[in-house]
Amino acid sequence: MNPYVHVLLAEGGLTKGGEWVSVSFLEYGVLRRIWQYQLLTMVKRVLPMSLENSHLIDRLFREHWEGFYVYAKRRVSKPRQIAGYIGRYLRHPAIAESLYF
Repeated sequence: MNPYVHVLLAEGGLTKGGEWVSVSFLEYGVLRRIWQYQLLTMVKRVLPMSLENSHLIDRLFREHWEGFYVYAKRRVSKPRQIAGYIGRYLRHPAIAESLYF
């Protein structure tokens, strides 16, 4: 099983003063490490505190020292494409109602 997460990311953001700042370049190496850190930190918070769980989190950091894999599709700039992409996942949720193991 290979779990994955779909994320839509804006190419910029608002300053505290409400001004839009564009970001045209995204460093994927940094994104990989940030994704790994955020995910493993959240998992660590919800797992019971044990030596085994602590070793697991540490091992995942060591074995994936470049971060977790990030597949980033190219920019989607047409509103219809974005709406279609979002709509597809609204119609067919990523988490199935039933799991077969």
